[in-house]
Amino acid sequence: MLFVFPQFPPQRERGSNSSEPWGKKLRNANWKGGPGAGFGSDPASDPLALRASVTCAVMHKFDIFRFKTRLADYNYTLGGRMFHHLQQAVVSCQEAAYPTVVKLPNNHLICGYSSGGGANISGGTHWSSSTDDGASWNYGGMILPPQQDPKTANSLRLSLTREGNILAYGQRKYLEHGTQFGRCPNEAVFCTAGVSSMDWSTACIIPHSFACPVEVSNPIVELSDGRWLAPAALLSSPERLGEKVIAWESADKGASWENYVTVMADPLGKKGFFEQKVIETEPGIVYAFAWTVQLGSYRNLPNSFSFSEDSGRTWQGPFEMELNGQTMTPCWLGGNNFLLIYNYRNQPHGIKIAYVEITGSHAKIIWDEFLWHPQSARQSDKEGIRTLEDLAFGLPSLIRLGQQKFMAVFWAMDQGHCLIRSMTFVINSL
Repeated sequence: MLFVFPQFPPQRERGSNSSEPWGKKLRNANWKGGPGAGFGSDPASDPLALRASVTCAVMHKFDIFRFKTRLADYNYTLGGRMFHHLQQAVVSCQEAAYPTVVKLPNNHLICGYSSGGGANISGGTHWSSSTDDGASWNYGGMILPPQQDPKTANSLRLSLTREGNILAYGQRKYLEHGTQFGRCPNEAVFCTAGVSSMDWSTACIIPHSFACPVEVSNPIVELSDGRWLAPAALLSSPERLGEKVIAWESADKGASWENYVTVMADPLGKKGFFEQKVIETEPGIVYAFAWTVQLGSYRNLPNSFSFSEDSGRTWQGPFEMELNGQTMTPCWLGGNNFLLIYNYRNQPHGIKIAYVEITGSHAKIIWDEFLWHPQSARQSDKEGIRTLEDLAFGLPSLIRLGQQKFMAVFWAMDQGHCLIRSMTFVINSL
């Protein structure tokens, strides 16, 4: 069966006089690359079926007990003189990956994550909740199940609206065409739920006219003017993956998506941008951050940021930062100050947090410290994008629980299983 990318009415890029879809020439129903193209071989995964919540609870308690009994190793994995560790917990033990967290008005936490296949997504998106600042987690249910005909998997990211609804936005991919990054056909979708009922809607597809897969790494951003931005990177071809980060706009709470804006694109056409993260800091001020690579070779480059001063309608940048890592997620501290949590895959590898002051096009690194180290070192010397084949942890993000108190969530391998972890800590210098 051939997959044909859906043909929706052309969208107009904001600020452009042309309605011709960007990437029209890239239409390719098979979406095949040449030998060696893409990011690795198709995984031969046999994902665990979803167990009953009581089973997960038992495994969760065992995992916490196991970590408490090896306290010396446990503390050794926590790096950085800036952090005072409080607690660590397991959110999910069901071959899970790619978590995001929202904090509800009642201070409860909701974590969404993919379950099944670990980092090689083969299932649906689930959620768990915590009422004690991440000290313990209870399984909540399914957000979006996978489909069997055609066979799909999905991975969604959570955000909270001012009206009290949770948005789960991400990508649904079609597994019959393989799972290689950049070659697997997919679509951008979102679901909604009220925080009181947690009753999730069916998936709504964001229509677009790009004839290529997209990478969705950031939740939908609700701006202060009421508009929604849905960011994505275009995976235009095996040689030009991530060459452009765009954001679809909705002025009617997701009912329609008529325009898109370009958030990041290298004017010289030599850089690609992955794992884009977009946040509004103050009314009308929006920042975007991305892991940056050299197109074609996908060698890691210093990371990039861009910003908008008109609610995301136009963007300045991208500008280079003196940080070399992957999957940067920002936490705004006020003023020009940010915490950026990211994967660091040089030796020694782990998860780092940088304190950064951004003024215009300049990002000043105040400090840059390890938060966490994995128990085992990576066994490969591969560089750049091909390290995706060797990942043992990833997609860290931060949520602020108090003036100096934060919680990080990320996925990590432990004894052959992919788990979602939460880590609560204090930064005394703030």
